[in-house]
Amino acid sequence: MHSASKALILMGATAVLTTGGVSTAAAQSATGAHITGAASVASAQDSEAMLAARAKVTAKKSGIGKASATFNWKGQNRTGKFKIYVNDTSCDGWDAFTFLQFKIKKHGQFKVITGASRLYDDTCRQGGGERKTLDRYITSYKLHSIRIAVCQNDKVGTGDTCKFGKWKKNPKY
Repeated sequence: MHSASKALILMGATAVLTTGGVSTAAAQSATGAHITGAASVASAQDSEAMLAARAKVTAKKSGIGKASATFNWKGQNRTGKFKIYVNDTSCDGWDAFTFLQFKIKKHGQFKVITGASRLYDDTCRQGGGERKTLDRYITSYKLHSIRIAVCQNDKVGTGDTCKFGKWKKNPKY
């Protein structure tokens, strides 16, 4: 296959993704490009885009517990709903809790915002824990990344012991 033909196939596959493919399919037939091949490339790219939109953040700390949140990225400045989970695995009498943090870019500077997303587990059920669905997150600035914390609700006035998970970057950023 000539390199010019390869370029047409790749351009045709891209056009299928961006235009819906009606006029592109006719153009591909006229140039001899294989429509089925272009459709399978488009399908593979759509699947990758869907996987990139799904995200999970986790945090775990021995002696405290574990936490996770799953969600979908919806754009440069928003997410879908969050399903969060926290489990007190230490059973030491201190509650475990979790919350989300959002890194945004505001006026050229990164800023970390702690969301109103706290969820407590005071039941000490091995393999149990607490689950909750939270509303989506929307900001008027660019949403760079999200992370989750798992914390121990320490004695009043002493501060809480927290372990933060890794930042999960927004693929739409």
